[in-house]
Amino acid sequence: MKKRNHPDCKNIIADKPVEDAFARIKSKAEQVKSTITEGKYKIVSACYGRIEHILFVYPKLSADTCEPIHEDLVAELIVALRKKNPNLRITIVANDERKINKLNTNLKNNKGSAVIKDSIIISNLFDAWDNVRELKQTLEWALIGDAQKKRVFRYFNRLVNPNVLTTSLPLTFWVQDPFLVLNSLTPKNNDKILLLEPDYFLPTGRLIANHLKNKMGAHFIHFEKFGFRFEGGNILAGKDFALVGANTVDRIKKKIGGNNWKNAVSEYLVGIPENEIYEIRSSPYNSTITGKMNGLAFMGSSVLEGEQPMFHIDMFIALAGKNENGEEVIMIGDPVSVYNEHDDILKAVAGKISEVKTSLTSQGFDVRPVPMPFTYMHVAKEQEPKWYFATYNNCLVQIVNEKDKTVWIPQFAFDDWKDELEEYEKTIRCKWNLLGFEVNFIHEFHLCAQYRGALHCMVKCLKRT
Repeated sequence: MKKRNHPDCKNIIADKPVEDAFARIKSKAEQVKSTITEGKYKIVSACYGRIEHILFVYPKLSADTCEPIHEDLVAELIVALRKKNPNLRITIVANDERKINKLNTNLKNNKGSAVIKDSIIISNLFDAWDNVRELKQTLEWALIGDAQKKRVFRYFNRLVNPNVLTTSLPLTFWVQDPFLVLNSLTPKNNDKILLLEPDYFLPTGRLIANHLKNKMGAHFIHFEKFGFRFEGGNILAGKDFALVGANTVDRIKKKIGGNNWKNAVSEYLVGIPENEIYEIRSSPYNSTITGKMNGLAFMGSSVLEGEQPMFHIDMFIALAGKNENGEEVIMIGDPVSVYNEHDDILKAVAGKISEVKTSLTSQGFDVRPVPMPFTYMHVAKEQEPKWYFATYNNCLVQIVNEKDKTVWIPQFAFDDWKDELEEYEKTIRCKWNLLGFEVNFIHEFHLCAQYRGALHCMVKCLKRT
């Protein structure tokens, strides 16, 4: 059978046998190594440095669920960030210019904030224009091939807006994951940004990164050439160390055909010495627990996949700088029962996180628990509630110096959840205050939690100083 590739995915290389994977990586990845080592690039920290440039994705969402909530949330977060960083550069990706205009009206009239001037419009071809939707309903549309459909889409798209990028896939607001960002440490190149993309992510992530490359002069390296698989939310970097989730470690091991994963991560991903790279690993969940997750409509059992407590480490871990003894502080989720239901799930997750806590403590980190309540909500048109953790550690941290520390945390204690979760948020505020942080809660994250993420997942720091 003839192999057929979608045009947006033409550069993706299929898996090759493990025995020749390492040779393939070694021969091609020298470009990355020289760029990082000789050019002195290093991964953007998850906590250190003032945030100078940040990226959001503002997609079209379902009107009866997330759309109005996400719109207000983005505006509130932008205003909160600008209060601390007045010169913050903000880039927003959207699939409709009207969304940017509406956001700017909201910022200007209701929030008293400056408008967003730096925007990228990426249209979703399968929802773009009325005449295309009408065409899709015809018999002729069902009979033509994908390549011809794409040409039709491009034709209609050029008629409406020749400057709009196009993709056949919907945008996701989880912009943390599609690529890693490295900043130059060389003064003459301090405006240069290196973007590293994994080997399997959606073409929408590639479109965003390519646009940043063209607009900002950023270097951009497609990692499908080298076979690495990673997600931004599964790698957290401090100043001179990095935490990497076991799922990412195992995927890299599989590709390079050996166990020297720290060397690969050090040289080709983060620019941090391999002896300062730490694996976040726990024992796997049993099938009974993962099966029950599906029965609860708990965002799918893949939330608990692999040998780590949750699918991305930024769902339960936040970096918080150094304590008074110079030790790096790690805030780690502490599963909490709110309704005395499904305690077997809570116990299972708590056990896996405890394994990680013990490992990190033994390696010299100051690990501090932060409440992670297990809660739920009813989604429109669904009879059964969706259960999820209030992931307060999925936050945005900024440490400029010891006297200038700020954290923006997703808020879950409001409306129907106020009485149940308010005390936990008071506790969380105190824990960050003890470390010298100014704490800002950003309103209304329950709907975002339905889609496997919160605040840290929806932003990407492109530059810190």
